Amino acid sequence: HCDSRASEAYNRSLSLRRAEESKSYLVARGISSSRVKVEYYGKTRLVNRCYDGVACPEEYQQLNRRTEFDVILNGVNITRQNCDDK
Repeated sequence: HCDSRASEAYNRSLSLRRAEESKSYLVARGISSSRVKVEYYGKTRLVNRCYDGVACPEEYQQLNRRTEFDVILNGVNITRQNCDDK
């Protein structure tokens, strides 16, 4: 996920890079690559109203720059964990 301040194309690319880096992090720590599905959304799923052209404080923009992990067990989403993008 990204904030809304850059173009859609840039944010999709950035979001993909973040997702791939997150997968690499998990794989480097022993999670099988085949168990990690990467999805990326750019600025399409903001958690607040900081859309293009809306003046928002930096801390609100930061909330939109995030990585989310869904844990699926037997086809059921059992948890969602937001992680700071640092």
